Amino acid sequence: MPYTNNIYCTNLSTEDDFRKLNHTRKDELKLREYIINRDSEAIPYGLKCFNPAYSGFMNKNPHLSWIYRAIGSITLLTRYAIDGGMPEARAYAISDAFLQTFNLNMSVEEMTEWYRQALTMFVSLMPALSVPAQFSTLAHSDLYSPIISQSINYCINNANLPLSVKSVSLVVHANPNYLSSLFHKEVGITFGDFIKKLKIETAKEMIKRTKSYDSQLSYKLGFCNQSYFIKTFKEECGLTPMQFLKSIKSDELN
Repeated sequence: MPYTNNIYCTNLSTEDDFRKLNHTRKDELKLREYIINRDSEAIPYGLKCFNPAYSGFMNKNPHLSWIYRAIGSITLLTRYAIDGGMPEARAYAISDAFLQTFNLNMSVEEMTEWYRQALTMFVSLMPALSVPAQFSTLAHSDLYSPIISQSINYCINNANLPLSVKSVSLVVHANPNYLSSLFHKEVGITFGDFIKKLKIETAKEMIKRTKSYDSQLSYKLGFCNQSYFIKTFKEECGLTPMQFLKSIKSDELN
């Protein structure tokens, strides 16, 4: 029996009624961005877009519209996860697992919960920040003492935190001044410059991967405010984050 609760369904009589309810490409890109960045906002935003009353009814039968939306939404989640760096085998395995549990006789509430679990699964299993390969190589170099390798490795794995010599020295159990001096001696740059380069190169990698720039990126990389992040990005890159994104898109078009 089709579900006809007025909370979920809207009276549709003409093609114009259908068109004005359709979601936009912008909605899809925003959800894609949330998924790729492992943002918890993907859950409420995804559920809002999942509701045909917001996204548009695909069939005059409300229940069939929910079914079509469910299948299509899982397909999009799979693509977004792969775009964000999740291995294809894992993304398709998650998708297949959820599709196997889907039942055409599910109620609206059951389909909504089914999709909420899928969203949660994809977001929780997305890869962490994409740290450039050259930094990962540093962490396993034989050129550095154990304490420096440990410090580099910690920074790489916690690029989202507001790192400093003091905070890292507590982790590796070293005097901040000693760690700072030893780091400069072995790596050739100051600890502060290393953290700055690590965060900005990671930001560049994320912008390249997602083909987008979100103002929240600065906070995801542990910067205290967006203005300082943009200033630091331009110092390291010669471009603002938005200019960097435009240059990537321009290169692709050319």
